[in-house]
Amino acid sequence: MQIFNANDPTLVEAADEFRIVTGTVTSVGQTKSRTYLNFSDNWSLDFTASIRKRDMGNFKTAGMDLKYLSGKTVRVRGWMDVWRGPHMGLSHPEQIEVIREDR
Repeated sequence: MQIFNANDPTLVEAADEFRIVTGTVTSVGQTKSRTYLNFSDNWSLDFTASIRKRDMGNFKTAGMDLKYLSGKTVRVRGWMDVWRGPHMGLSHPEQIEVIREDR
C-alpha cells in the first residue's frame, strides 16, 4: 500500500479510501467536540487528522497523550475524506504510530 506524505498537494485526490499518511505534527488543537492533529500551519486547507470527543477514551485508556505528538513524525492510518482539506478521522490509538521523535 502506498504511503502518502502529509505535505503532498495531491493528497486530496486520495480521498474516499483507506490511506496511510506520514508527516510531522506541527500542532495539536482542541475544541469542545474534537482534537486535531495539524500537519501544517495552514490547517484549514492542508492535511489534518482528528479525534472525536466520544473516541478520546480509547486514547486515554491506552495512555496516549495526544498533545505529546506535537513535533513528532507520525504515521496515521484510516479512511481519508475531504473536510476543508484532506482529513482523516481517528478513533483508536492503533491508528497512530510515532516514527520519529524530532522534539
